[in-house]
Amino acid sequence: MMLHVALAVLKVEINPMWILCDNKSTVDIFKNKQMITNIRKTKNLIWLKGIEGNTIQVDKEGDLLGYGTVYYNEKVTANALPFFSMAKNSNLSRMITMNEMLLW
Repeated sequence: MMLHVALAVLKVEINPMWILCDNKSTVDIFKNKQMITNIRKTKNLIWLKGIEGNTIQVDKEGDLLGYGTVYYNEKVTANALPFFSMAKNSNLSRMITMNEMLLW
């Protein structure tokens, strides 16, 4: 299955401890293996195509504490979670009064 990830190619290194909230992506993907546990071969092999047209095969996944299963590949630009996935994950978000903001 080919999935698209719109991670820009940057000239500077993105902090490996950051998790980007990506509003264009459809894939939970991590670069930093120190942030996830239980790294294993995935049963759902995917191919990611970036904005420059480069394709990366992703055949591993791991568990992100408090979130769930994410794909893992050390060749991606950054750790990224789709905004949609974060918003629907009740472990990460909660709505509070209308005068306050969505907390992550």
